[in-house]
Order: sequence, then C-alpha cells, then structure tokens
Amino acid sequence: MSSYKAFSERLAESGIITHKRRESLSFEFSDADSKHRRARGKTLGADYEKEQIFNELERRDKQPSQSASNSRTSTLSRAFEQRKQQAEQRERNVKSREPATSQSAQGIERLTVATGQNRSHISSTSKEFSTHVQRTKHRTSDFGTRVKRLGDQISNFSNAISAIAGKIGRYLKQLQAQKQDEQDLFNQLQDKLDQSKQHKEDRDDDGYNRIYQNRGLHR
Repeated sequence: MSSYKAFSERLAESGIITHKRRESLSFEFSDADSKHRRARGKTLGADYEKEQIFNELERRDKQPSQSASNSRTSTLSRAFEQRKQQAEQRERNVKSREPATSQSAQGIERLTVATGQNRSHISSTSKEFSTHVQRTKHRTSDFGTRVKRLGDQISNFSNAISAIAGKIGRYLKQLQAQKQDEQDLFNQLQDKLDQSKQHKEDRDDDGYNRIYQNRGLHR
C-alpha cells in the first residue's frame, strides 16, 4: 500500500471515508446510530496526520521492502491498540459514573416526592440521560470494533506483501540460474565450434601435405 489511492480504498472497505484537504486529512464514518461522524487526523493521533501518512506512503514507494512494511504495520497496530485502549477507558469511565447517576436519580426522585412538583419533568430527564449513556457505550464499542477490524486487515495485507516479495525473490533467482545455464551452454557450443574449426584446418593441412608429398613437392 504505497499510494494514497490504495490507502483510502482500503479504509473505504471498512466503512471509513478519507477526505484530503490542503494541509490535513479527515476521516468520516457512521456511529452505532448510523449517524455520520467526522474526525481530523490530528484528533486521532500523530500517526493519522496528513504529513505523517504521506511520508510513509512515499517511503514505501521508494523502498518496498518487507522490513519497511512490517515496521509500518507494527506502528499502525500500536496506534490502533492505543485507540482501542482509550475507547475501553472511556467505557470504564462511563460505567464508573453509573452509580453516581443512579444515586442522583434517587435523590431527585425523593426531592420530587417531598416538594410534589416537577415529578414528570425530572423523570423524563433521568431517562434521557440514561439513554445518552447507553448510546455512548454503544458508540465506543462500535468504534473499538472498527479499529480492530482495520488493524487485522492491515496485518493481512502486510502478510500478502511479504509473500509476494518472497515469490519475486525466488523468481529472480530462477532467472539468474537460467541465465547462467544459457551462458554455460553458449560457451560449450562455442568451444565445440572452435574445436571443429581447428580440426577442419588440421585436416585440410594434412590433405595438402599428402598431395604435395605424392608429387614430390614440399609446401
């Protein structure tokens, strides 16, 4: 994956649309409620900024080696793992606030009973807040799943590149061996040709010598 087009197409397969601006990149995706969301590269981390991504793509284009591919894959995997850990931390934070939310709801309920006012309004507010917490949990979980899936796809792509590089290397070795065999065969044919030519010249010399000797002449 050494071009921006291939990079954006790979993300598109995971439902993440890449937008290139003059000095930055942004990523568009759908959350758990199918709502469109957009995040800038610098918001996701330094590895997702335009300059960093384009520098890596250019380096891959100039040096498409297995070590470079594995190095970048390792970097991306660590970045995705960090994003996953952050998402899990946000989920834990949400869970840690649930007891306090529950206690607040109980306090509000008691206050409503004591005053006899705004019971309906406070109950509605509590339900809306609980719904918001659940939606946040679903979004966090969905984002973590997308990140893990994309990391797996990148890892598979890196393995495919390594396999192709190995096949190319073996093919080049076969070509080199074939070229050497052809050169050896050519040298053998050339030696035989030289020997045949020398043999013919020697045979012609012998024939001429016999003719001159029969006539009592010498060359």
